[in-house]
Amino acid sequence: MAAIAVDFAPAWEAVRAQLRLPFPLLCDTERRVTRDWGVLDPKDRRNIARPAVFLIDDGRRVIFRSLDGEIKRVPAAGMLRLLRSAAAGAAIPRRAHWPRINDWWRAIANIIRFGIHPNWW
Repeated sequence: MAAIAVDFAPAWEAVRAQLRLPFPLLCDTERRVTRDWGVLDPKDRRNIARPAVFLIDDGRRVIFRSLDGEIKRVPAAGMLRLLRSAAAGAAIPRRAHWPRINDWWRAIANIIRFGIHPNWW
């Protein structure tokens, strides 16, 4: 388990100590990882990453992801249940995501702004 933020190490280490987190907090000050994983918030003028959770299996496949907002996030209790069931070998439940009209407009705006990434095809 690890966390990634675009903050510099001293600020991030203070957060880790304050919250008593038992896992490393990694710094992505050049925003490579957050950009490649699609969590860099293009609308935020501070150029920060959106809150997100990724669960990666031993084969380095993403088996769960949650791209969250500032207000609505995956609850910690729900994430713990998911991790425990995955550790026990249970299948991760899949949920269909039906994009809203705002999702489509944001996708079109991002394609116009950034172009189409070659790995999408």
